[in-house]
Amino acid sequence: MNTKDLNTLLLCAFRYALGRATYVTKEVADLLYKYGDDMPEFYLVQIMKDIDHAIEHDIAGHECDQLEWKWIRDWADKRLKILHDKTREERAALDI
Repeated sequence: MNTKDLNTLLLCAFRYALGRATYVTKEVADLLYKYGDDMPEFYLVQIMKDIDHAIEHDIAGHECDQLEWKWIRDWADKRLKILHDKTREERAALDI
């Protein structure tokens, strides 16, 4: 499976799992962490927004589910920072 397809599948699984109060929350969170390193910025931002919305409106599942989503939100935020740092380094290398 190519990276684009994997990222789409991960985003779909995330959106399916968000708000569910079953084992799928942990499974999807683990898959995002394990395979989501190449997710594009747009997907990471969308995941963070979806998690923030679900937690704010108390629709992110049970407390244990919310902890998983907060962990994934922190992971996505760190991935974004890595992407931004990488972009800055690449621009600096090109003297842009």
